[in-house]
Amino acid sequence: MNNKIAIVLGSFHKSKIEEMLSEARVAAKECDLKIIAEQWVPGSMEKPLALKRLLMRDDINAAVALGIIEKGETKHGLVMGEA
Repeated sequence: MNNKIAIVLGSFHKSKIEEMLSEARVAAKECDLKIIAEQWVPGSMEKPLALKRLLMRDDINAAVALGIIEKGETKHGLVMGEA
């Protein structure tokens, strides 16, 4: 069965990400996908490593990342997005 997925979530905007997670759970169910792992990380910089580790597991077929990168007064959001 190739329908087991994982979700990595950035906790910096936790309340908004929890809303996104709720929608992702609904979408996964509609697509006959089973979320078998949900991993919270501090922010966007930690997501790639968390995704890599989850995708190395034999019981996970795919993974997604949920988070928010804001455009603000500084270049921080741009740097985070490009990284």
